[in-house]
Amino acid sequence: MKAQKSGKEQQLDIMNKQYQQLESRLDEILSRIAKETEEIKDLEEQLTEGQIAANEALKKDLEGVISGLQEYLGTIKGQATQAQNECRKLRDEKETLLQRLTEVEQERDQLEIVAMDAENMRKELAELESALQEQHEVNASLQQTQGDL
Repeated sequence: MKAQKSGKEQQLDIMNKQYQQLESRLDEILSRIAKETEEIKDLEEQLTEGQIAANEALKKDLEGVISGLQEYLGTIKGQATQAQNECRKLRDEKETLLQRLTEVEQERDQLEIVAMDAENMRKELAELESALQEQHEVNASLQQTQGDL
């Protein structure tokens, strides 16, 4: 049980690290998107009517980049959500294991009490058998004395 608990805790730590890495990557992507969006706005302001036709391909490329980054961001968000769900699942499993461990420890404590009671009863039984043997010897002695009389 403790090994399972330790394993689950290690899994939980790994998942937390992965979640933090994903959040860090997400922040980087968001800042890149903001930067590129700002650059696109700057480029749009600089373009004149004549340059718009010449730079249409560039604009489409940039839109493609933004679209790709947004798709990538969606993927990262999905991974982060999945990592969160796995963390929740691991926490739930940890709680279940801790509850089971508590139950097993309680059962062990009860069994130890039963074992101690059994040992005390064995000792008492041995004492009673010894007393019974002494009583048999006394009875045999009395019967022999009675027979002698």
